[in-house]
Amino acid sequence: MKTLIRSTSILMLTTTLLIGCQPKEAAKPEKAKDTQATVETKKEELTTDELMAKIEANKKAHTYQLMVKGALSIAGTQVQFEENSIVEEAVNPKIKHQVGTSKTLGSSEKVESYEKDGLTYSYQDKKKTWTKTKSAKKADPFSNMDTSLQSFKSMKEAVSSSHEGNQYKIVFDISKAKNRSALEKELTSSFTQDADSQMRAAFKGIKLKSYTLTFTFDDKTFAQTSLEGSLELSTDSKTKPTSVKATVKQNQFAPFNGTITIPADVVKKAKQVSE
Repeated sequence: MKTLIRSTSILMLTTTLLIGCQPKEAAKPEKAKDTQATVETKKEELTTDELMAKIEANKKAHTYQLMVKGALSIAGTQVQFEENSIVEEAVNPKIKHQVGTSKTLGSSEKVESYEKDGLTYSYQDKKKTWTKTKSAKKADPFSNMDTSLQSFKSMKEAVSSSHEGNQYKIVFDISKAKNRSALEKELTSSFTQDADSQMRAAFKGIKLKSYTLTFTFDDKTFAQTSLEGSLELSTDSKTKPTSVKATVKQNQFAPFNGTITIPADVVKKAKQVSE
């Protein structure tokens, strides 16, 4: 489907100016004829389609903080994970740079990546090496948040927008989607493409249980100000259940005036990861 759901409410505010006449003006009806009641009308709220167009047209280079937290449970064993990164995004050419730390099983390691021309270059801290993959095949289910708005067009009934204070909000809730198969396949495949056969077996049959995202944008500049989301996947196994629960936050958005260049040695030495 080519369009997103249109906002179901258009707020109209009308104010009528009541004019009272002083006693000495009562004998002069000709002046009363010149007095007109004025009506002020608030502009119509943008529909979701219009809002999306404004956001895309006004998109500029920016930076923000990314935080992902969650838990992975396999056969009764639970592992907590957390990632905190600073992300920089340029628009022309389109390129993203992310650097930060990831914590799992009590240990912390550096995470860094570049995205450009459909490729993702990722730093492997333990091996001190770079790898190269197609962007669509990244293992992080939250990795494509900034393009999610466009991908949700095929599930327009799951998308709604509203205007609150000085911000617009766009909310995606997969529980309201009629056709969620494509997104579900994309997310679940992130966990079933692991090279380790035991891990693939643990995630076999995993299903998407819930997925919500809330984007906020400034109502004048249409620049993004935050994002919050949650994700839950699990298998139906009663003996050895596997589940993933995670939350994501993006905040501290600010204009980015620098340039992003992928180091030549990274491009040259990055090992291609087979799909």
